[in-house]
Amino acid sequence: MVSNEGDNTVSLIDIASGRTRTVTVGNAPRKVAVRHVAATAAAAKVSIANFAFAPAELSVTAGQSVDWNNDDGAPHGLAFKDGATGAPLLLPGAAFSRRFDMPGSFDYVCSVHPYMTGRVVVRAP
Repeated sequence: MVSNEGDNTVSLIDIASGRTRTVTVGNAPRKVAVRHVAATAAAAKVSIANFAFAPAELSVTAGQSVDWNNDDGAPHGLAFKDGATGAPLLLPGAAFSRRFDMPGSFDYVCSVHPYMTGRVVVRAP
């Protein structure tokens, strides 16, 4: 960004493409403050259908959330082996979300049907 004090504008410059855009901002801009806002990663998704988690193993980045959606006709639940709070019962159409802040491997099972297993692998950012 460049302040243009003489004409009351600020020029925005995209260094990658070389494109510029000029915006009117007010009286004699002299300084520009830029604040970086980290992008929020979209939540990864796990479908519960046909008495299975799909995908059975999912890889995400630390800080990302995972959404489980019960797309099955039967109730299911989530119990995490690391002791984190899960979802004791997800009726058909219900959803549950968990944010993973630390790298590692997180195994879980369906609390209603323990033969259903899954894993979330969390990578460092």
